[in-house]
Amino acid sequence: MKSILCRTAGVLVVLLSAACDFRFDSPVDDCPATGCIPSPPDAGRPPGSGTMPSWPASDACATASESSIFGGAWEGYFQGSEIGDERSTFRLDITGADEAHGLCGTLTFGTHTAAVAIPPATDPTAIYPDRSFYPPGPLGRPVEVILGLPYTLLGGKIDGHRTTFGASTNEVYKSWCALQTPYNGSPGAPDRWDCLPNWASETSMGPSGEWTSCFLINPDTHQKQSVPCFQWMMCCGYLDVCACDSARCTARDENNGTRWHFDLVFNGEFASGVAADRNVLLSRVSK
Repeated sequence: MKSILCRTAGVLVVLLSAACDFRFDSPVDDCPATGCIPSPPDAGRPPGSGTMPSWPASDACATASESSIFGGAWEGYFQGSEIGDERSTFRLDITGADEAHGLCGTLTFGTHTAAVAIPPATDPTAIYPDRSFYPPGPLGRPVEVILGLPYTLLGGKIDGHRTTFGASTNEVYKSWCALQTPYNGSPGAPDRWDCLPNWASETSMGPSGEWTSCFLINPDTHQKQSVPCFQWMMCCGYLDVCACDSARCTARDENNGTRWHFDLVFNGEFASGVAADRNVLLSRVSK
């Protein structure tokens, strides 16, 4: 049996039973029909004091005085990559740029890949997005870069011909996290909210490496309640993709290396700089 504390101050803590039993046996759900997980907070409860990520619209900084230095669509690539490697190419669509309001737009990987649109999540417990977007093998990592999917530019700033901005692959989880219920369950952290109670848990793993059963353990009653393993994994098991306050949840804009950082200098119809510690070159394809 494996027992895991959901999180403590953002750190995953693994606890083994006193007998050091490494078997992955399925525990028995011994919660009453009403469940062990507490009820959600009252509707309309004011948000907690924690800082929630901001996911702006892609044209949030558009003004009437756009800088012609940055405007338009740009295509680029990581230097040293193989020709034909779509993951090493990207398109930058800049919809707004001035020093007072910053830089905004979208970043899309795969300049020769058809555009991709992913429907919003509708089930707070189901795998999202589709399983095909995850790396091969057992689920254990968040989605990687999805070719053809526009990511919103984050934190864009301008200084002369230079701009810095980011983009996060966690953005795909915004609609899934919005369906989650915020819970406060961290001892000694009254302002911490998560999309599952921060309780110890027990999990079982099948021969293929997939989680087959996941349970939360009520610290007061010591009863176990089953939870969908995907939800457990995303909320507290490993990936921690949602940020919550007492009123709502949304996707974290950075965790587990999911955010790309760009530092570029624009010069006429070309731009160059660094992204994820690699040199990049870009050229303007339209204004």
